[in-house]
Amino acid sequence: MSQSEDRFVGCLLGLAVGDALGMPAEGRTRPQIERIFADGLRFLPDERRGMPAGCFTDDTQLMLCHLDSILEKGCADTADIAQRFLNLFLGEGIRGIGTSTLKALLRLKGGVRAEEAGEEGFWAAGNGVAMRIAPVGLLFAFVEGDIYDEVRKAAVMTHRNEEAIAGGYVVAEVVRRCAGRDTGIAEAAQKALQRVETTKVAGRLKEALKMLEEGVAAEEAVMRLGTGGYVVETVASAVYAAAFYGEDYTEALRVLIFAGGDTDTTAAICGALIGAKFGKDVIPQPLRTGVERGSEIEEKARRLYRVARELGG
Repeated sequence: MSQSEDRFVGCLLGLAVGDALGMPAEGRTRPQIERIFADGLRFLPDERRGMPAGCFTDDTQLMLCHLDSILEKGCADTADIAQRFLNLFLGEGIRGIGTSTLKALLRLKGGVRAEEAGEEGFWAAGNGVAMRIAPVGLLFAFVEGDIYDEVRKAAVMTHRNEEAIAGGYVVAEVVRRCAGRDTGIAEAAQKALQRVETTKVAGRLKEALKMLEEGVAAEEAVMRLGTGGYVVETVASAVYAAAFYGEDYTEALRVLIFAGGDTDTTAAICGALIGAKFGKDVIPQPLRTGVERGSEIEEKARRLYRVARELGG
């Protein structure tokens, strides 16, 4: 496997593993999280939702919808992605679905066009795009130019809020630059925020990059940046932990998960960024083999690498 292909695998497995690790901690207090992970960060079940250890949530479910659509269509096809979301919603079900996504899917079910189904307004500024967008960034890893419109195409069926789209763009661009250009995580984030300069996502990300330069401890930084479901918080904290810890995948995720809040999503995004930069081997072997559908995700990541290489000429 080439270094670039290894990064594709690392990105998507890193996302799924982060999601599954953060799953049982979501919505718990820090003392509760410290108690359940007293023996170290590992896959645990969530008895509240009847989810077994190693099981992922909507973050990875919807990422896989993007991935499968891209593998079939070769692009970010709004209508096809929306239909896959809807099929999942009406079939297997979406685990831990967000409010904005739920409302959008109900509109889709009622016949609203995919391009018009997404939520608008302040309350739609969640992290539902950022958590699932990694395959779009990987698709364009070897292509020059601006991918903002491609991210928008993959976002609008659930979110038409500019902050939600901006957060998704930042994640996709960092993934793209790390996997395809060997750019550092902080450097890639700096370049990405220039495209969404006027957004709150960019403002909070600037704060994160400034704290990185100052060497602020990760625990303090993520507390100041926030770890809730608001995309402005999620993206900045995930980027901070990924850039601060680098190849130390487990420690980066530990800090985010112990901070509480939207633990599965912050860990999923951070895991995707670290995997895109450093490849799959930074993810401990027991986690790679123990995550739900891990071998399938790896195989599809390799296929996406071949599609991206062909697209990049």
